[in-house]
Amino acid sequence: MAKPLLFVTGFFGAGKTTLLRSLAAGLRKRGYSADVILNDYADARLDAATLECYAASIAPIAASCACCGGLEELMSLCRSASQASGDILLIELNGSADPLPILETFTVSATELDLSPRLQVNLVDGRHWGQRDRWTPIEKRQLETSGAWILSHRESINDEREKAVTDGIRAAAPCAAETNLEGLLDTLIQQIKGEAPSSLPGTSPPGGDTPSSRGDLISDTVHQLTHHFEGWTVPLPGRVRQRSVEKLLADLPDWVVRIKVLVKLIENPGDKWLFQRSGTDPVSEPVRVAGAEHISNSLICIGPKPDSEIINELICKHFGGEAEALLKRSQ
Repeated sequence: MAKPLLFVTGFFGAGKTTLLRSLAAGLRKRGYSADVILNDYADARLDAATLECYAASIAPIAASCACCGGLEELMSLCRSASQASGDILLIELNGSADPLPILETFTVSATELDLSPRLQVNLVDGRHWGQRDRWTPIEKRQLETSGAWILSHRESINDEREKAVTDGIRAAAPCAAETNLEGLLDTLIQQIKGEAPSSLPGTSPPGGDTPSSRGDLISDTVHQLTHHFEGWTVPLPGRVRQRSVEKLLADLPDWVVRIKVLVKLIENPGDKWLFQRSGTDPVSEPVRVAGAEHISNSLICIGPKPDSEIINELICKHFGGEAEALLKRSQ
């Protein structure tokens, strides 16, 4: 019997990894297990470490553009996952990913991948939907290719904004169904059991003026926007103070669209902690990451305008001489 596949898409900070953890935990609670593939810019092992206690298997893949630089690796991992022990395969694409060429490749390769049906859910950040300036077309493409969507950060917006966002989503993707965590879990379990779901249809590339072949990506202006983003990793000292991490995250420039910091804290000895910030949003609550000793303490930045000197100066300012020495050794 074929294994169902779910793509989780959404722009940086929409809550994809949080949803993935909730799905994997919810499936396990109901007696099922998930294999997981994570696609991220610099070091997907950070997010993978937060999922280890929920998933049957986790495979991180680092590629700024999975459909261009990491497609072969992604397909290879999917072939392995189709034979793995989990009941379903969950794939999280990075925040600037263009799902269209990936979906097309999966469609062409359907006979060699024992993964069916293929579903896609898109996380829509209610705080920023339609307000990402030049990056808005990427966010829209991620929605247009999805069979269903979930409005995230709903608690941070008022009723008027929620209505405006949901109206905009329905206008952009009239065939996509709104869902939530419980509804999505029910649908995935129905698929695992071989029963027809009541929502979340299998995704397929949209029609219209979107590119229909890999060669068309060269002239696809939306896809080319995804190539403006880069990710880079900076080593950090062995143990730091939480306040120093929070000050660093607050001081990093706004063009860094996604920031992750994995460190050990002086105030909380033991496990490492993962701090995150998206764009100008407030720093989210840190996540305790057990068993991450194999991952170096580091700062990961993703943005369209990498300026390592600015980042390095801020790290030295907040973490002092040990950080400066680490930076010199890494250059």
